[in-house]
Amino acid sequence: MHKIRRSRTYLEGGALMTHPEMVDAATKAEEKRKLAVRELKTKEQERAEKKKAKKQLDAKKKAEREESRLKELKSLQPN
Repeated sequence: MHKIRRSRTYLEGGALMTHPEMVDAATKAEEKRKLAVRELKTKEQERAEKKKAKKQLDAKKKAEREESRLKELKSLQPN
């Protein structure tokens, strides 16, 4: 059987990491990735909420424009 080669993991300054240090580094990296995913999801939700609010505001403005146009047309028509 072949030996499995292990890659060496170095700290700053070239010192080899011990097993607990490697576990800590992996744990920190995983936490960092999870935090990044949570931030992305939060930003996505905020964008969706802003988009929905803008859509509602646009619909409201459109309805107001239509209403004011109808009032203007009624005022221009002779009775």
